[in-house]
Amino acid sequence: MTSRDWAFFLLGVGILLFVKYIVFGLKEWNAWLHPDRKDNPQSVFYRPFLGLTDLTK
Repeated sequence: MTSRDWAFFLLGVGILLFVKYIVFGLKEWNAWLHPDRKDNPQSVFYRPFLGLTDLTK
């Protein structure tokens, strides 16, 4: 792999993590993809935008 390939790979992983933890939060992400999984609701990643707001209301 070239350095350009690695850069696109890391960009893709960064975008995925941003969408998972910042935009949706674990609450919604796990509701769609892992419905049986239980996470700590006190976690900073549990709600969207690091818990600053809740888009599900």
